Amino acid sequence: MRFPTPLASRPDASRFWVQRLLTWTPAILLTLNVLVTAWFVFAIYPMEQEIYSDMSGYERPAREISQGVYGSPQFFQPIGYSLWLALWRWLAGGEWWLIKLTHVAMVWLSVFLGWRVARRILRPNWDLLALAFMSLHAQWWALAGFALSETLYTFLITVLLWSTVRWVERPGVLHAAIAGLSFGLAFFVKGTAAFFPIFLGLWCLVQVVRGRAPLKSTMAHLAV
Repeated sequence: MRFPTPLASRPDASRFWVQRLLTWTPAILLTLNVLVTAWFVFAIYPMEQEIYSDMSGYERPAREISQGVYGSPQFFQPIGYSLWLALWRWLAGGEWWLIKLTHVAMVWLSVFLGWRVARRILRPNWDLLALAFMSLHAQWWALAGFALSETLYTFLITVLLWSTVRWVERPGVLHAAIAGLSFGLAFFVKGTAAFFPIFLGLWCLVQVVRGRAPLKSTMAHLAV
């Protein structure tokens, strides 16, 4: 007489639960990331209490711009993050909660877009390892709690990388325009953004221009 194999002993059962775990891993890691980032930004390191050194170099021009005071010293370093501070603090009536919220959102979006890039360029399931590294990156949480340009700059560079990878998959004006816009905005936040189009542009050419692919069309999209 033949008895049915218990569910727990079937090879398919363990494979099923492993697959379920892998399926839920991105949601778990992304949720953990946004919760821990919010905890750092709103509870552990309230940025309005940590204005010194480089932070004052961004906060002071932002305050002056909000008050309608303009001067050449404000352009001593890239003005982009000071404008970002001025905008969101003005929208929040001078408070800091809205700029903190943007930091939490930008960290989460950077991790999410970085994971989407990893899914496209890495082997299956290796993207989960990359997501784990990004989601549990303590320095990311710590910097998000300060009024520094690194959070905004990282987000813009991640958008640049994501749009470039999407453009390689399917060349078109939309993703080329997103890449160009993110690069232009990043250049107003940190001057080191000037190096990224060189390396990403060469990578795009290697990936796209093969055989007799239209080089002129490729260069046109990169120019956009």
